[in-house]
Amino acid sequence: MDAFSMGQDRPLPDFEGDVMLTPGQVPASDLDGSDVPEPEPTSDENIEFPDEVEQDVTGLMFLGSLSESFELLGHRFTIKTLRAGEELMCAQIVKEYEDTLAQGKAFAIAQVAASIVTVDGRELVKSLGPEDTLMTLRQKFDFIRTRWYWPVIEMIYGHYSGLVVRQAIAYEAYEGKSSASRMMLMPLPGSRSAKGF
Repeated sequence: MDAFSMGQDRPLPDFEGDVMLTPGQVPASDLDGSDVPEPEPTSDENIEFPDEVEQDVTGLMFLGSLSESFELLGHRFTIKTLRAGEELMCAQIVKEYEDTLAQGKAFAIAQVAASIVTVDGRELVKSLGPEDTLMTLRQKFDFIRTRWYWPVIEMIYGHYSGLVVRQAIAYEAYEGKSSASRMMLMPLPGSRSAKGF
């Protein structure tokens, strides 16, 4: 058994092309044929917005959300960009490495752990719900930290960094097309946008 298979005996799904998943979605090819009931919609999913703001609200919900699937060392990885809360959880996970020579590597491992959606069509560890909780992220971090070698982590981190660059380029393109966004939004202190004001 290799470090990626984690002892699961079901056949691996086939992925063709990039897979765009939001957290909590399972690709149809990942289902093993058993009857999995659709989750009941929550009250948040039933909210309807007026037509004039619906597109803006949808855009805000997914602004910066990118994913990518790629082959690496005979395995298929699907990764995603991180939400602000996921980045903050990464910082919590690596707190024990603060002020050590390993702090940078620990943060990279945490970001890789948080960004991985699937390996060979399966979750790295089973999550308790559709969102990565701190406990789930800790389990993913520990799995990678104890089983994978740095060159593999570094290659996946390179793909993740590429997504972050694409995210920044897309944001800059969006910002260039929407001058109103520059006038209405105040940049955060220390951000790239704040330096231009």
